[in-house]
Amino acid sequence: MLHKIKRNYILRKRSVAQYTLLTIVNSLSILTQTITHQYLKMSHKLQYLDRITVQDIEEAYNFKKNQVKCETITEENLTTRLVRIADSYGNVSWVHVVYVVDIVKPDNTSILEDGIERQLRPRAKLRSQFCRTGRTKLGRVVVNVAFFLIKDYRKKGIGHTVYMLEDKLYRKWGAQEIHLHAVEDGRITWRNLGFVLDCNDVGHVEYLYKEWCRENNKMYIEAKDIKKYPETFLLSGLVKGFDIYKEL
Repeated sequence: MLHKIKRNYILRKRSVAQYTLLTIVNSLSILTQTITHQYLKMSHKLQYLDRITVQDIEEAYNFKKNQVKCETITEENLTTRLVRIADSYGNVSWVHVVYVVDIVKPDNTSILEDGIERQLRPRAKLRSQFCRTGRTKLGRVVVNVAFFLIKDYRKKGIGHTVYMLEDKLYRKWGAQEIHLHAVEDGRITWRNLGFVLDCNDVGHVEYLYKEWCRENNKMYIEAKDIKKYPETFLLSGLVKGFDIYKEL
């Protein structure tokens, strides 16, 4: 009997300790989010942000403020939040501002596999200039690093909506080009939005296309243009991904 009473006492004490610990962890999480948000508001002018502010970035991704018409976004009341922003340093082509945006449901769960990560590079190599002339010229470039929706939210217009909102922000910052590495569904999505192959990747993709035609008994006709490749080829196992860009 005494053993049972002692055991129940220990279990209750352990439960109280666990609850207390959970409460402390939740409080610290809320405090961290509050401090981060205040920091973002205070650091409205990072060294390499210049023509735009942190507030501009937050507002650019604000679905309600921009009155987006994507049904999934409006029906499920999806919202965005700026998770991180900072200056990053390196050589002249890698100095940039990096920021990450999340898309969340009303219960605060994310619909992204990875946050929307973008880099604003004020002095990066312009691919269009190099592909046309073979000469290196520096300019303002945005690099779309990551944007992966979870499976249930793909092909519902969310990606296209985000792209259109970003376009306004990029132009306000003075971007001359957008760079990215297209993978998975992006191999089709981005080409439909006017992106073209980086000339450094043209030869490799063309070689893969020739191999694909041979393996699938298709007549090979030289393309060297992302718009001319069949979707079945671009989504095949042969093509893992490729570098593309768009001039603004």
